[in-house]
Amino acid sequence: LTGIRARRKATDQPALFGGKLLATAGITLGCLSLLTSVLTVMAGFGAMKEVKKQVSGGQCVGNLMSVGRALQVHAIDHGTYPDSLLALRGPLKRPERLWCATDTNHLVSTNWDSTSADNITFELLQPGGTEADNQTRAVLRCPIHQSEWWGDGSVHLQQGRIIRAP
Repeated sequence: LTGIRARRKATDQPALFGGKLLATAGITLGCLSLLTSVLTVMAGFGAMKEVKKQVSGGQCVGNLMSVGRALQVHAIDHGTYPDSLLALRGPLKRPERLWCATDTNHLVSTNWDSTSADNITFELLQPGGTEADNQTRAVLRCPIHQSEWWGDGSVHLQQGRIIRAP
């Protein structure tokens, strides 16, 4: 604004006020500074979205591992994986583990009484299978991230990365 005022004075009264070229340069640099600030803020919002996506993806992997461990406990107790993830009520203490944090199609359930197949994100790929049969294949999948929990306890991510169970 100061540059615009100075340019106007230099244009209206050139004998009294000089520096029309300098005022124009000030206006140009001010506009570039404003544009740079706006672009920086927009890039920051984009980076925040990516961080949020990675964090929610991390929660998804953590939930897959928790449900996978509950499947293993069920298999130890009963000899096979259950036919439904709802059968994990005993070994899986928190039903919200059956939900992906980025899932907008299902409502998260915080207690077993309100948990149904309608609010479970994950898909059981090998119902009734045994641990021995499923060591080298996917047992559980997040349809949003395409992450898979395998019978050996690992999680296979869409990008080909494998997270081994501790």
